[in-house]
Amino acid sequence: IRFAMAFADFNLFISFDQYNQVTTHFKVKNPVTLRSSLKKSDLFDIKKILLERKRNSNDENKIHFLTTLWHTNKQHTRKGIYESLDGIFYLNQKTQKKFEWSIIGKDGDGVLGLKKRIKELKLEDKVKVYIDVPQSEKIKFYLKSDLYIQPSWCEGFGNAVLEAMALGVPALVSRYTSQPEV
Repeated sequence: IRFAMAFADFNLFISFDQYNQVTTHFKVKNPVTLRSSLKKSDLFDIKKILLERKRNSNDENKIHFLTTLWHTNKQHTRKGIYESLDGIFYLNQKTQKKFEWSIIGKDGDGVLGLKKRIKELKLEDKVKVYIDVPQSEKIKFYLKSDLYIQPSWCEGFGNAVLEAMALGVPALVSRYTSQPEV
């Protein structure tokens, strides 16, 4: 490991924490942190987080759910989006409580199919799909959310779950792969 870290063209890390843990133990050539969308300053000031959560809450009588992913057919299947839509459909049938589920992420070949399924279930007023949201707006989505939903069948680490929890959003995840650990 020491040899590979010292002589690789790049060393890629998926979080600030991973970067800090590795670089304090090994000599690393060209470290690059990927997918760390939160700044360190966003993570540790709980009073700031709670104030921002209150400020970003649009409607106190509405429950806000959030999921982030790449909008590809493969991701929607792997992340359990269609099963979650079925759950949202059931919830909509069984309660009068106002709620909204925001699904945000990068554009891909799954957007049309997802929007079609939302329309088939008559959930257009409950489920919103947002494409290529800037990081500053993504943080606002986290801050106004009451629950982060990620029922993935397969998850490498769960950065989005960690981001949600770092911003004070409880996460509802599946029991598969790395998610229970996160």
